Amino acid sequence: MNNRDSLAHSNNKFNSSTTVILILFILLVIVVQTFSAKPSSCGADSSADDVSSITGTKGFNVFNNSPYRLELISSSRPDRNPPTLIIPPGEFHHYELPCDSSISVEYYAYSEDNRYWGNVNIEFFAGFICFNYGIRRADASGVLRVQTKAYIAVYVY
Repeated sequence: MNNRDSLAHSNNKFNSSTTVILILFILLVIVVQTFSAKPSSCGADSSADDVSSITGTKGFNVFNNSPYRLELISSSRPDRNPPTLIIPPGEFHHYELPCDSSISVEYYAYSEDNRYWGNVNIEFFAGFICFNYGIRRADASGVLRVQTKAYIAVYVY
């Protein structure tokens, strides 16, 4: 093989590896654009059923199915608290967490006559790019009990 053939062979190798890199880059751009389009229902006006997005946040809910009002008494992320700190019976709180973050909340349960009936501790997390998310901890004391569903909802009974 002479010098010219060696140079032509080397250029073909360079062109094919450059083509593969270019194609992979284009696919990466397409995937990123697809998953970063923000749905119109995202944000503060999200409903209870619309709890996720791939735009950098993940939604979580705390449903109060108990006969007591739940009062938020502690939060590791006050900037992510719902507008009201009380969940009346039959209502819920919605939390939107940025990716790669978590929140721990504690609720106290009170009856209408302000008698204390127990507490609920919950920790939600959203991992990197929000592909990994869930409920790290959900426990109750007193007469309360909790049930988790679909990695995004805690039901208090």
